[in-house]
Amino acid sequence: MVYQQYILYLWHFTFSNNAGEAKAEIFTFLPNPVQNVLTINIDNRVEDQKYVVQIMDLLGNTVYTSTLIDDQHKINVDHIANGLYLARITKNDKFYQVQKIIIQK
Repeated sequence: MVYQQYILYLWHFTFSNNAGEAKAEIFTFLPNPVQNVLTINIDNRVEDQKYVVQIMDLLGNTVYTSTLIDDQHKINVDHIANGLYLARITKNDKFYQVQKIIIQK
């Protein structure tokens, strides 16, 4: 079985008195396809931001929701049926990104 690593680069801009500094928030979803546990890694996490992950089927039904508190979040997908899902990340209650997730047990 071949696993692919998906890395998404998203930019968060912070501004100081002198110049703007860009800081990339990188979300990594591993493994994908997932069999048992999906791990979401957040590199360059901004501490004062609230991140929430929702896993939805293609009909828009939410099958999992959680707040991402740490730099690494593990999701047990044993209770979720095989198929194609969308992992939606919101940041401070606003849409931030979406990632395709395949559950294949």
